[in-house]
Amino acid sequence: MTGSPDSPEKGGSDRDNVVLRCERYREAFLLLLNAPFEDLDDSLMRMLAVLATTLDVDRVGLWLFTDAPRGIQCAHQWDRQVGGPRVPDVFLAKDYPHYFSAISSELLITVTDTRTDERTGELSQDYLDPLGILSLLDVPVRAFGRYLGVLCHEHRGTTRAWTAEEQHFASGVANQIALAHERHQASKAQRALLWRCTHDEQTQLPNRAYLDGALHTAVSESTSGVTLIVTSVDQCSYLLGALDNRTMATVAQQIAEHLLRVAPGDWLVTRTAPNEFALLIQDKDPAALAHALHTLADALKLTVQVGRQRVPLTWSSGYSQREVLEPDDVNALITEAQLASVAAHTSGGNCLVQFDSVMRSRLAEQLELEQEMRDGLEAAEFKLFFQPVFKLECGTCVAVEALLRWQHPQRGMIFPDAFLPVALSSGLILDLSRFVVREACQSISKLRQGSGLTDLQIAINMSAPEIVVPGTVELLADELTRANVTAESLTLEITESALILDLGRAADVLSSIRNSGIKVSLDDFGTAYSSLSWLRQLPIDNVKIDRGFVAGMIDDHRDRAIVEGIAALTRSFGREVIAEGIDTVEQLAALRAIGVEYGQGYLFSRAVPLEEFVPTLLHSCETLFSPAPGAPPG
Repeated sequence: MTGSPDSPEKGGSDRDNVVLRCERYREAFLLLLNAPFEDLDDSLMRMLAVLATTLDVDRVGLWLFTDAPRGIQCAHQWDRQVGGPRVPDVFLAKDYPHYFSAISSELLITVTDTRTDERTGELSQDYLDPLGILSLLDVPVRAFGRYLGVLCHEHRGTTRAWTAEEQHFASGVANQIALAHERHQASKAQRALLWRCTHDEQTQLPNRAYLDGALHTAVSESTSGVTLIVTSVDQCSYLLGALDNRTMATVAQQIAEHLLRVAPGDWLVTRTAPNEFALLIQDKDPAALAHALHTLADALKLTVQVGRQRVPLTWSSGYSQREVLEPDDVNALITEAQLASVAAHTSGGNCLVQFDSVMRSRLAEQLELEQEMRDGLEAAEFKLFFQPVFKLECGTCVAVEALLRWQHPQRGMIFPDAFLPVALSSGLILDLSRFVVREACQSISKLRQGSGLTDLQIAINMSAPEIVVPGTVELLADELTRANVTAESLTLEITESALILDLGRAADVLSSIRNSGIKVSLDDFGTAYSSLSWLRQLPIDNVKIDRGFVAGMIDDHRDRAIVEGIAALTRSFGREVIAEGIDTVEQLAALRAIGVEYGQGYLFSRAVPLEEFVPTLLHSCETLFSPAPGAPPG
């Protein structure tokens, strides 16, 4: 027997129905939450179908906002009725002002009778009446802090009052749709950035990072018969001197296309440096490989179009081989092929040379350099030079970067690019690291006293072996204590791409370092090895935009777009942005306009010895900033 509306039986029945509906909505919501997300369109259609069946509505659609002109367009539609009347799939705001005002300002639009509601009356003739829609529940969808679109639930044939539970369920699914869009966009951005980290932007070829990965894969798969060819254009010096960056990029593209044409399809073609390409061959039949190598020099000949001129190019190529590639062979294989390429160029170019024992003498020279480095450490030939980092908006010097130099008694001043590769391969990098940490901690105290900038910070570069070696955290703490400097005064700049080979270990160590108060900076962001995953996984405080993008941002809109994108992306992760290589006032103005917070470069100061830092800083402040906020007192 059915009770009256006010009877206890009826009240209990209503409550039971509410509970049952809520349980059904909860199960449907959990179904959506646990569904795999592989394709955005598939996920959205699944959500619309679940909405329609759970809420028992005839038609559910996702309409997305359009920018020019402003309106909404149907992106996905679930309809119980097949082959219904044709209705518009785009509506412009200017034609339906009341409805667009509602979806732009209200959290929910619940309409029991579309014929009498002011917000939907405008849609009757074009849309609602042809479809027989009498009730609707529309939920605006927001993603990335802005309106993405509107989720429309449309009921045909009769009017319908939308319960609170139905509204909550629809709102929850709308939030899931927003999250799906955000996840899709983040995935696209990550894939794009990861692609850039493993490919050369000018030629679209895989880069050195990709080649390293391919070689390590060959190791793990026990690939046999590995040959690596390194080749470079003999006329590169002429081209670099005669052509601007844009024309050089066009030439590089022509070269890449030619290499892809002449290389067999199973060869990996990569660009490992501005004038260096590497070709990796695996599991090649010895006879076929010998023939390919024999004909390679002729096949590489190319005439490129440079403006109205046609320039013939020749190549210096070298290669090295392994019957079976072992883990320790990867770097040696690359080095040997590079040495063979240099030997080909030295012998006159336009030839292919195999690495042999003669070239090993050059490796002996590296060993000699290694010993000289050991002697130089004992003789205190290594020094720190210092370059200021400014807050660009006001000109305050906030930090210095400590840069290592080797004052060799016979060779003169040697920069890190010339000795760090040997230090890394020999293990001397750890001795250099201890020296840099000790000198930096002692120097920052002196710099603060000499400059009057009591909050001045110092940054030092650290490579992968320095970061992940046991005892790094303790070393930093000991040297800070010895120099009576707080941990917050020190920043570590991660510079070595090999971190990506043990990202988990690096993240653990960096977390310990940051927990001690020391800051962490991701250096040269946007180049071949950095990636979005580093921003997400590594505990870092700031990102340094590579000097190459800063150098090109005035003349190349693509470099400026990259700088803007890196700055926006970094800020979205809550990190600070530092620009390297600021050499002109135009670059400084552009970076300020973009909103880059901090910067360094030759415009302000080259790296100078400790005793020259304060006078150089004073000069920079007086020259570039008027008045000179943040400059040390006179």
